[in-house]
Amino acid sequence: METQFYDVMQQKFILRFKNYLMEKYVGGKWVESDYWFNNIFMNDFTDFEEITEERANQIIANMASE
Repeated sequence: METQFYDVMQQKFILRFKNYLMEKYVGGKWVESDYWFNNIFMNDFTDFEEITEERANQIIANMASE
């Protein structure tokens, strides 16, 4: 399965969906998040954008430098 990345627009964090597991990038590491899996795939949450892995890495680098 292809890895997908999401930029949650109003909040400053990145999500990664890989091997049917949703993870949120927090404190320099990926943490499993059932909450965000449910929001993205099961609920009506729409305030996110699917992005490339390259863009996700750029955002993470910017977060680290703040």
